Amino acid sequence: MIDALDYQIIEQLVKDGRKNSKELSKELHVDSSTIRRRVHRLIVEGIIYIIALPEPSKVGFPMQAIIGINVDNTELDNNLKIINEIPECIFVSVTAGRFNVMIIIWCHSTAEIDRIVKKILSSIIGVKSYETFICTNIAKGVGSSD
Repeated sequence: MIDALDYQIIEQLVKDGRKNSKELSKELHVDSSTIRRRVHRLIVEGIIYIIALPEPSKVGFPMQAIIGINVDNTELDNNLKIINEIPECIFVSVTAGRFNVMIIIWCHSTAEIDRIVKKILSSIIGVKSYETFICTNIAKGVGSSD
C-alpha cells in the first residue's frame, strides 16, 4: 500500500528520475533517509521502475507510429506473445474500443513503418482490421519537442 508521501515521491521521480534523495528531501521536506527507504521499497515491491528512456529522434528513430489492430479475441493471447517478440514494437497493450491491440513503434522512415506493419500483420492470425497512425508532432512524452 502506498501513502501520500509515496505518491509525492513518485510524482517527483516521474518528472526527473535522476533526482537523488537529498533533492527529494528538500522538495518534500522529509529526511533523506526516509526518502531512500521509501524509494528502495517502491522499487523492490515493483511499484516503480527507474529506467533510461531514450529520445527516439536522437538515437536514430525520427518516425514514430501507433498501430491499432482488431484481432479475434480467441487469438489475442497468442498474438500478444508473437507481437512482444518483435523487437521494433516498443509498447504493446490490450485496449478497449475500436481496436483491441495498440502498438507503438519507433522507425527510421515511412518505408520502415510499412515493413514493420507488414511484418506484424503477417506474423499474427485473426486480424479483423487495422490502422496505422504516423505521429507528426509528439506534444507530450518521449519524442516531444519540450
